[in-house]
Amino acid sequence: MDNIKVMERKHIIFDFDGTIADSLRSGIDIFNSIHLKYKLPFITNVELEEFRSEGIFALKKKLRVPFYRVPFLIAELRQLISGKIDGVHPFPGLPEFLRTLNAKGYHLSILTSNSEENVRRFLENHNLSMFTHIHGGSGLFNKHRKLKQFMRTLGADRTNSIYIGDEVRDIVSARKLGLPMIAVTWGYNSKSVLLHFKPEFIVDSLEELYRLFLLNSSEE
Repeated sequence: MDNIKVMERKHIIFDFDGTIADSLRSGIDIFNSIHLKYKLPFITNVELEEFRSEGIFALKKKLRVPFYRVPFLIAELRQLISGKIDGVHPFPGLPEFLRTLNAKGYHLSILTSNSEENVRRFLENHNLSMFTHIHGGSGLFNKHRKLKQFMRTLGADRTNSIYIGDEVRDIVSARKLGLPMIAVTWGYNSKSVLLHFKPEFIVDSLEELYRLFLLNSSEE
């Protein structure tokens, strides 16, 4: 970590669900509303915590979703989520943090598997207009390709950028591109599984993010 100067990385690429938007509970409720249609198990609160500790790859295996049905399931989930997006809120303190980054001259963007329409509506609902680029529909298992294309659009590279996300697949995608990664522990994957994949940084609170980007800290 000593050679990664976070404050000098002016392009900050954010994941959306579980990183900015506190959407896990509503997402599980939507999944449970259609689980019978796709012959999938109902996810209880106990199983939800198990899934958070296993990551998306283990989750896919445990749910036993036939590969050919995944696109249909994702399409229906996105459609249902669009009707619930007004009830989704940012994690406490995130809006103030984002506004501070923007005021300090950082370039903020979002890459997400959610739809761009949902993200833009969410940002409008919460007065978060500081994101210069938003790319939705990145897919669950090819995010590194979308991330690479997105960085080209931004005019960013691995020397001036950093990625912030909450899932194992975010860590894997960033690592394939040599892009430093900050994993947050308040989202879709637990701290234990995130640590197993060794992100460059891992934070448990907004205070730690503030310290990385906005304060002189020997931890960098």
